[in-house]
Amino acid sequence: MIRRRVVLTVVGGGSFYTPSFIGTMCRYPERFTGAEVRLVDPNTERTSLVKQFCELYTRAKSVPMAFRETPEIDRGLDGADFVIVTFRIGGPAALLADMRIPPHFGYFGNETVGPGGLFMAIRTVPAVLDVAERMRRLCPDAWLLNYANPTNFIADALRRTGHSRSLGLCDGYICPPRDIGATLGLDHRSIRTRHAGMNHCAWVTEARCGGRDLSAELAEITDRRARANLLRCRTPEQVERALRWLEIFRTMGRYPAPAGHAEAYFFHDEFLARQRERMVSGRHGRWTHDAGNWRRLKKQVRNFVESEAEEVAR
Repeated sequence: MIRRRVVLTVVGGGSFYTPSFIGTMCRYPERFTGAEVRLVDPNTERTSLVKQFCELYTRAKSVPMAFRETPEIDRGLDGADFVIVTFRIGGPAALLADMRIPPHFGYFGNETVGPGGLFMAIRTVPAVLDVAERMRRLCPDAWLLNYANPTNFIADALRRTGHSRSLGLCDGYICPPRDIGATLGLDHRSIRTRHAGMNHCAWVTEARCGGRDLSAELAEITDRRARANLLRCRTPEQVERALRWLEIFRTMGRYPAPAGHAEAYFFHDEFLARQRERMVSGRHGRWTHDAGNWRRLKKQVRNFVESEAEEVAR
């Protein structure tokens, strides 16, 4: 039996996160060798850069795939098997508004929850529903895999409008095993967790390492022991944050997932003051982070080094 090639469409294919999808696909060559990946994005400059990197990466991994650029969404969707949605309606300027408006009224500004999350939902939910409606015509058997924020609002909207072949995704689930492992001095690769809740507002309901109940161990560990464990693999600033997450666990009886998003709501006044200070100074770590990501991608396209490319595609 000849296996039909997989057709994957990425709506927002010019995103820096697209290489991570390809990196995952390369780990399953029996499924994705020969796949056609369509990059749908109006930003042709970034899409071209992403395409060049993905071609270099898949060639290095000996998992051949065909990459197609198209700014036309219907052409990209026609006959697809899977559609990944990963875009930010309004771009960085809208994100800045999501974060800057709520603090004027005494609330922490965030892109996925709170007032900022509602702002983003108002912009993004209609756009994702439009993609889903187009899929009904052009690829009715395809799965919509949503990776755009705010994931919880979008997943609910898709469910309410009858788009049952859809999933809401977030990579936040990979954080708790790493953070719990660092706190307890364990290898995170041996830890298995179960979660419940909404995107960026979820909790670990079970954490185990073999036969060990790690929730029980977190409840018993002292700050002194946790700090000693954390200092082996984290910077001093990261250690203090992880100890806060342990404090949240002690308060709630559940470990937050991902902890970095929950932290702002348990220490709201401090985070709000910090956010207001950044507004005055004009500094925002997100811009620095994003600019660094694109520099790394451009560097790999100019001079591909497989070991370094792994960090881009992980």
